[in-house]
Amino acid sequence: MKKRMILILFLVFMIPMVFALKTSVTIKTEPNSNISIYIIDPNKNIELDVLKINSDKNGNAFFDFNSGAGELAFSITVRDEGKIVMNKEYGNYTSGSSLNFDMRLNCEEDWKCSGWEECKEGVRKRVCIDRNDCDEQDDKPNETENCEVEVIENVNESGESITGYSILDEGNSSNSMMISFGIVFAFVMLFLVVQVVRLTRHIKHLKKNSIMIES
Repeated sequence: MKKRMILILFLVFMIPMVFALKTSVTIKTEPNSNISIYIIDPNKNIELDVLKINSDKNGNAFFDFNSGAGELAFSITVRDEGKIVMNKEYGNYTSGSSLNFDMRLNCEEDWKCSGWEECKEGVRKRVCIDRNDCDEQDDKPNETENCEVEVIENVNESGESITGYSILDEGNSSNSMMISFGIVFAFVMLFLVVQVVRLTRHIKHLKKNSIMIES
């Protein structure tokens, strides 16, 4: 009976430890700040632990927390020389996740974008990443834009039609139209100038013949 009770107590304490999941948390804040983290089980509304850590010279702080609770919530307070500079509530997060909390007072966005993908169904895409990983995304560039696929048809030496495609975004399409219009306008003006010159010469020629006939 005594051995059975010991086994039961052992299982009671060991099972939560076996099924506990490690949650890794990164906090970005001001350098050399004091940080208090209250870890809460939101489903039972109970406090699981309280941690006090300091951010490094770059403003980063890290900690891991093992818990058998399915979800976690966090109340994080940042102090500078004992004065509270920021307090935020975060939740609910699944245990076992890798979490990042941005608690910087000033975070300047620094976006880096990949090249545009091919135009598909009138849309092309790219991926933009904030290298400072700010919470706010006020200055995030567009990751999608409308585009057109221009069909180019050529004829080879055998007289066969060869069809190709050229991708045009909205800006390039407008520029191409303006260039085309300019070229057409130039040809029209050149044609008119040539016609005026010919007409002038013809009038002069008629006048010259008329004078000769009269004399």
